[in-house]
Amino acid sequence: MTTRWLCASRQRRFWALTLIYSLLLPASASAQNNGATSDDALPAWTAPVAGGTGVAWWIFGGRATGGSRVTPKVGPSQTNPEIAEAIRNAFGEAVHTARAEAGGAGGACETAMVSLNRQLGRAITPGENIIGQGFSQGFYHEWAVATESGHILDPVAQQAVDRGLTTWAELEARGLRAAVEEGIFTPKQWSEFSALGANGVDVAPALSRLGTAIRGAGAVLLIVGAALSIRHIINTPDGERLRVASGEAGGWAGALALGTAFGKLGFAIGGPWGALIGALAGGLIGGLLGNVLGEWLHDQLAGGSSSAASPYCDCARVEFGLLTKEFQEQCRASEATLVKLAAGCGSDLSCVQQKLGLRAGPDGKIVAGSTCDVVAHGPFAWPTDQGPMRPPPRPPDPKPCESVSGIARECR
Repeated sequence: MTTRWLCASRQRRFWALTLIYSLLLPASASAQNNGATSDDALPAWTAPVAGGTGVAWWIFGGRATGGSRVTPKVGPSQTNPEIAEAIRNAFGEAVHTARAEAGGAGGACETAMVSLNRQLGRAITPGENIIGQGFSQGFYHEWAVATESGHILDPVAQQAVDRGLTTWAELEARGLRAAVEEGIFTPKQWSEFSALGANGVDVAPALSRLGTAIRGAGAVLLIVGAALSIRHIINTPDGERLRVASGEAGGWAGALALGTAFGKLGFAIGGPWGALIGALAGGLIGGLLGNVLGEWLHDQLAGGSSSAASPYCDCARVEFGLLTKEFQEQCRASEATLVKLAAGCGSDLSCVQQKLGLRAGPDGKIVAGSTCDVVAHGPFAWPTDQGPMRPPPRPPDPKPCESVSGIARECR
């Protein structure tokens, strides 16, 4: 009891330290980057890629260990092609019944043999041996030999997977998976199955350790990714927070979808190592695409696009009562200067930021560079002193001279 508690305590401390470190990582990177925010220190897609890849690694690390014990669906594609239909008709129903009475495909072999003897009687001869003899995952096992045909009936052959002697991927590669799932073997198939591990290295423990390592790395990436996403959103200026959150959500969705899909493909091709590489590639591609798509959808739903990076001082919304006209003219003069400075950049945000000399403070807001007039600018103006480094969505301009104060005056 004490040992278990100590192990659990150590695990809790490990995950707590992992979370704390992942929260502090962007801050330390920011400090080393001369005041740049965490957004500048790490790309926006870093968090969803890490988290999505972590989830995929967790899933497929489990398949390489405990997850491989889940009985796969048996359909027409899983029938043993080496078994004649007459043999399947003669023994298939009995094998199915014995498996059910034994508690499933990985149930007790003794119960399964009692059931086969009751159903088939003299048509079978009992057999027993240690499968994987001499290896750490070897185990005592019982089966039956069909006396007339020489086929082997083993309703619970999945024990070899459940006990870690082999994996579904290895059985698939050896052409034995269908025989294990159906529970009927040809003599040649049974010879190879019963000799698992005897002709080489006992790979199951190594695969199990690899799966556990992948699973653990996935959990760490998941926590780090979630922490980075939260910190990224919190550190974003108010005007950009919803857009950044949309990008994070899209990145996570893309990384999870493609990371899992690529991991599944990799696992089918190369086992745990294939899942490791496939999930990483899928998480990277999905996170990148999802982040871009999430921000794009936000821009469309928000009624504007922050990709319109040209300077815009929102002069039509400047309201100063009887001085509205003068302040709007002052605003337009400032806007014209900025547009001239940023000429040739089009909608290239980084180009505009560079030509205007914009620099951000620790909070991500503009502290230096050419901006709209400090006083004469509208609520949707960009760039502005102490405003965001990225332009906010721009709604359509209001009607000329529409005054909030209600004062009727010719403004243009």
